[in-house]
Amino acid sequence: MTSLESVQADATAPPDGVVVPLVTDEAKVEVTVPPPGRWKTRANRALREGDFDAWAELVLSPDDYDAWVDADPTNDDVEAFFAAWQDATGESRGKSSRSRNGSKGTARQ
Repeated sequence: MTSLESVQADATAPPDGVVVPLVTDEAKVEVTVPPPGRWKTRANRALREGDFDAWAELVLSPDDYDAWVDADPTNDDVEAFFAAWQDATGESRGKSSRSRNGSKGTARQ
């Protein structure tokens, strides 16, 4: 998704976010995920690092976070959750990768 598409998706998303089902062996709960533009930058980092509980704590409301913790999702459950979120919003989880040139030093003069 391009930056423009991401901004457009954010602009058309409901202000409170979208309701997404989280289905586990233990439970089926629905949580409201705010538009990514409202996420803390730490949440993006947690998501890239695969720390889904930290992401949930930073992004979701306290009640939705409690439901997330109580559901105790597996990695497969989380993947299905984000696939449902992506289908509902057109957003991407944004798996970031470092630029190949990002670690090269710049010559100083």
